[in-house]
Amino acid sequence: MPHEPLKIFISAVTSELGKARDALAADLRARGHEVTIQSDFQQSPDSETLLGLLADYIHDCHVVICIVGKRAGAHPPIRAAEGYPKVLPAGIKEASYTQWEFFFARHFKRRPYVYIARGDYSPDQAGVSGDRSTLQHAFRDHLKSENVHYGPFSNVDQLARAVLRDLPELAAKPPPKPLPAAKPIVLPYRSIGSRFKGRDAFMDRCAGA
Repeated sequence: MPHEPLKIFISAVTSELGKARDALAADLRARGHEVTIQSDFQQSPDSETLLGLLADYIHDCHVVICIVGKRAGAHPPIRAAEGYPKVLPAGIKEASYTQWEFFFARHFKRRPYVYIARGDYSPDQAGVSGDRSTLQHAFRDHLKSENVHYGPFSNVDQLARAVLRDLPELAAKPPPKPLPAAKPIVLPYRSIGSRFKGRDAFMDRCAGA
């Protein structure tokens, strides 16, 4: 049975997992769902408003998919993070954007679906400066300590299969939109006026012939 379209956010570090994220997003969009990633907000990572935009969107979405690798990625300005003092759990003083996206999902009671790249996953780009691998290692340790369920994957196909297995409602295409009501067709001709009026007697004779 078809399901209604869902509002989905996919979180991933672009330099490492951008291709997997984009392939999954394209698949889910083809099924009729509304899918958003961080770069859709057209805000620089240094912008103080990006974290707020992410919080607002995740608050209202149906599904948050977190694709986790070895890199933490960019992190928000300190002033932006100070606006959400109750989101990060005790013991975590700093988080990257992708980590914030996970914590926002939990804070707003939107269960995050987590998928962790295996060691044999090939990153999109070679190691980049400032990827904060130590911060990401601490985040992965936190996920394990919280017994967060996750699906491991080694490539794009495995990721897609894992997501559709965990969320079967994403697999079915939503019902088609109803067609607009048919409008009467008005032909661009002048009215025939009174040309066929006054023929009642003639028509009666034809009917009685």
